[in-house]
Amino acid sequence: MISRLFRVYDFLCFAVLPFIELRKDDGFMEKENLLEFVNSRLEIGDYQSIRVTLAEYEPFDLAELCNELDEAHLPIVFRLISKDIAAECFSNMDTELQELLIRRMSDA
Repeated sequence: MISRLFRVYDFLCFAVLPFIELRKDDGFMEKENLLEFVNSRLEIGDYQSIRVTLAEYEPFDLAELCNELDEAHLPIVFRLISKDIAAECFSNMDTELQELLIRRMSDA
């Protein structure tokens, strides 16, 4: 029972609270906070919260986020975006970033 409480506590402290604190009043995070959130979730392998969060953003905003990501994280995050949004996001990326993404995804 106590170990279960600790798991719930850990989940709230490390998954839910940072997510809530980074959000603005309108429900969206600032660009820097979104990048910080995605990087922190990638470190612990919390892909589901990344997927849920990115679903709230427009393709243009996601393309800007992809531009700021570490090259190694780019294909991971891109795969977490829904296919329809990812297609639009890809079209909003710079040509160099598109080429990098294609290379990284073919290497994986």
